[in-house]
Formats: sequence, structure tokens, C-alpha cells
Amino acid sequence: MSTRPSGYVPALDGLRGLAALVVVITHTSVGLGLPLSRRIEIFEGPLAPLLNADGAVQLFFVLSGYVLAGSLLRNRGASDLAAYGVKRIFRIHPPYVAAVALAWLLSFFYLESSEVSPFLRRMSAIHLDAAELLASLRFPGSAFRQLPPGWSLKVEMIFSLLLPAMLWIALRSHGLVLVALGAGALWLPHPWIFAIDFALGLAAYLERERLAAFLGALSRPPAIALVAISLALWTAPALLGWRADAGAGGDRTTIPVHALGSLGLVVLVAHRPELARGLALAPLAWLGRVSYSLYLVHFPLLLVLAPRLGGPADWEAGIALYAAVLGSSLLAAELGHRFVEVPSIRLGNAICTRIAARFGGRGVASERAPST
Repeated sequence: MSTRPSGYVPALDGLRGLAALVVVITHTSVGLGLPLSRRIEIFEGPLAPLLNADGAVQLFFVLSGYVLAGSLLRNRGASDLAAYGVKRIFRIHPPYVAAVALAWLLSFFYLESSEVSPFLRRMSAIHLDAAELLASLRFPGSAFRQLPPGWSLKVEMIFSLLLPAMLWIALRSHGLVLVALGAGALWLPHPWIFAIDFALGLAAYLERERLAAFLGALSRPPAIALVAISLALWTAPALLGWRADAGAGGDRTTIPVHALGSLGLVVLVAHRPELARGLALAPLAWLGRVSYSLYLVHFPLLLVLAPRLGGPADWEAGIALYAAVLGSSLLAAELGHRFVEVPSIRLGNAICTRIAARFGGRGVASERAPST
């Protein structure tokens, strides 16, 4: 029996997988010890869409708002709400713990090298002591920089647990009210500045029927134009050289632009069949399935490999580094998905079945592995 909820859109998993791949490519590119002028030329040139990790992470957030809104709307009882929280915790936290443990173990093998970027040299010097390691496991985050990409998991966890309240606000007012509140949060400290992403995703799900009718009625030329506009917005901060705050994933200038571009991509993929067909192909479906583990494991593997394969301007070494990081990360992602994510999801589902039985509720539909 399938555990896929009604309304499931396979292409959104493919979109998530591509976004995770963008993060890996971006971080690998950052690892190359290129001169600053060359680095700027690459990151602000035609390859900017492939080097847009900040936009990719915000795409994850918008996707979460969109997908989780559907799950909450389908299951609105008291026990369902409790089950939702349990499932989100088991979906996010155990794989995070495993990734921190992996990063800590691999940090014994990090090397200091002038051949990599200054950022990677700083990250390679980090090795937590036992007290710091245990403290880092309490709640998802960057683990005191042992797992730098983990900053986004803190955002994901906080807003996953806040999403029922956000949905309540939207249902009793309007989705635009929630979007306005999210826009206002851009002036708050991190992580609240990302409220706009989840608000837009949630509001788009509530308006999905109108969006489906509008986008479905468009002929191909205006649909292509909307795809181009969405990609332009999603890539604009990188193309224009807007430097986001390191480790924060964005600032008050880049965040709303990335958010709007991400929203456009999500709704177009969800409601334009030609895009959906392409992103639902088997390789992309697999990439989406392992995307969470891919996001978690690639950075410590990069820190191990970059000093051994990197070079200041050696493109042959650069190609070797890309191949090694991508190959090892994809293999580790498959293993992480199979042996960490899936068991964690099953445990969360089992706990929720008990909650539902005890309180007489149905419980939310079983969590699916690709959802992040």
C-alpha cells in the first residue's frame, strides 16, 4: 500500500533534488582556491544558476510551506496535530544527529592546505570536544560550525513546528495576511527573516485551485516567460553580485527576491504538466528521494577531499574535485537515506500510530522519505 498522500506531486521531489545538487556544486566551487577576481567572474557569470546555494535553500523553505500545508489541511484533528509534530521531529532530527556524528568523525582526517579557499581552511580547523559535540545534538543547527549547512535545519525545524499556527492565521483571515506578516519579519533577527518563504509556500497551497486554473489556461509562450521570470528572480542576487551574509543564507535584500523566484518555480512545476513530466523522471525522482541526506553529508566530504584534490587555478584538479565530491556524496546520500532516514521515518510513523490509537484520531498520513 502506498504511503503517498493524495495531492502528491512527484515533480516537486525532482525540483528539491536539483536544488540540493545546486548546493553541492556551489560549495564545491567555493572550495577551489581560485583568486578572488576569478571567483567573482564565475559566481556572477552565466553559471550563476548552478552556484546559487542561498536560493536553493530558500527553495527548500518555500517547498516545505507548500507541501506541509497540504498535509496539515488533510489532517486537522488534535491527535493529527500531535502526530504532525512527532513526524517532523523524526524527519529532521535523527538524520541531523547522524550527519553531525559523520562530520565529527571525518574531521579527524581534515588537512590544512593553502590550495583551498580561506573559508574551507577555517572550516577544516574545527573539531568539537565531547561537551560541544553533545550540546550540538540537542537541536538542529550548524553544530558549532562542525556542520555548516545545518543552519538551515534550525530554520526548517522552527517553522515546521510553527506552521500549524501559520495555517490557522491564514484560514481565519487570508493567505495574503500571512504573507504580509512574513514580509514584516524580514526586519527581525535570524531565523525569523525566513518566515516569508514558508508564508508564500503555504499561501500558494491555499490558492492552488486558482493557480492551477490560471497557469493551466496559459499558452506555451507566456508560460515560458513566467519560467524565465522566476529563474531570473531566483538567480538575480547571484548575477548582480549581492553578497549574502555568510552562514545566514541571505539578508533582507536577497531573501524576498529569492523567495519570489522560488515561489514561481514551485507553482509552475506543480501546475504545468510539461515541467512536471520532466522533473518527475526517474533520475530526478531518485535525487529528490536522497536530497536531504545529500544536503547533510556533502560538506564534510568536501572538507576531506578538497585539500587532497584542489588547486589554485588547476581546472583538471577542479574537475577531479567535482567528480569526487559528487560521486562520494551521492553514494553516502543513498546510504544515509536507506539506513538513517527511512528507519527514522518508520519510527516516527509507529509512534504516531500509537498516538492515534490512544486518542482515537486517524493520525496524519505516513511521512514520505523525500519530504524535508
